[in-house]
Amino acid sequence: MITGTYIAKVENSFGSNGINDGDKLILNKDFSCESDTWGKGRYRLVYNYQGTRIKMSFGNWTYNSYFSRAYLIGKPKIIIFWDLGSEFKKIK
Repeated sequence: MITGTYIAKVENSFGSNGINDGDKLILNKDFSCESDTWGKGRYRLVYNYQGTRIKMSFGNWTYNSYFSRAYLIGKPKIIIFWDLGSEFKKIK
């Protein structure tokens, strides 16, 4: 399940788009979302051969990313910056 609460793990703030370590992101079933970083917004999921992408809109700001899941069975993570180990980890 994609909906739920995620917490940011940011090891290096470079390329984090203003997201700080410990920031919370909530994805609701009605495709609304709330972020400590950007406030309230909407999201949509895009499925393709590469996996599941997420597009979040907060007023004039849009953030695009994708999900990662360890061996397809772990808890989903939203990648912030893969090379720097930054991600939103699902906590509930």
